[in-house]
Amino acid sequence: MGGVLYRFQGSDGKVFYTDRIPPGFKGSVDYLSAKSGTLQKQEERQLSESEFQAKESERAAADAKAKTSAAQMRQDQSLLNQYGSVAEIDSMKKLETAQIDRAIQMDQSNLATLRDRMDLIDKEIMRDERNKSVYRDEISRIQDNMRRIQDNMRLNQQTMSERVAKYDSDKVRYQNLLDAMGASKK
Repeated sequence: MGGVLYRFQGSDGKVFYTDRIPPGFKGSVDYLSAKSGTLQKQEERQLSESEFQAKESERAAADAKAKTSAAQMRQDQSLLNQYGSVAEIDSMKKLETAQIDRAIQMDQSNLATLRDRMDLIDKEIMRDERNKSVYRDEISRIQDNMRRIQDNMRLNQQTMSERVAKYDSDKVRYQNLLDAMGASKK
C-alpha cells in the first residue's frame, strides 16, 4: 500500500476500504494516515481523472520501490547466510573455478586425442586411397565427438566466466553489507 487507507461508502450503502479512491467518486471519504495512525475526514470532492492517474502513478511507484527494496533485502540476507566471510567467498570461487578449469582441460585433452587419431587416419588414407572407405564411419564418429566436445568446452568456458562474475559481485556486495553494519569479517 502507498501509506494511506481510504474508507468510503458506496451509493448502495456498503462501506469500502481501499488504498485508492475510484475515479469519479463523489462523497465523503475518511482516510487512515500511516504516519499518525489516525482516521481523518477528507474533503467531500470528486477526483478528476488526471488527479486519480497522478495518485495511481505515485502509488504504483511507491509499491515498486517497496517491492524492489524487499527483494534486495531478501537477496542480502541470503548472501549473509550463505557466506561466513569474504575469505570464504574467495575460497569457494577458487574451488569452483578449479573444478571448471579441470573440465576444460579434459575437453582439450580429448580434442587433442581425437585430432591425433584423425591425423593417423589421414596418413593411412594418403598411403592407400582404398583405406578411405574403411575409415569412413570412424571419421564421422570422430567429427561428431569433436563437435560435442567443442560445444561442451564453450559451455564450460561460459560457465567459468559467469561464476567468476557472480563470486566477484557477491564479494563486493558482502563487503558493502559488512561495512554498512560496521562489522568487517575479513
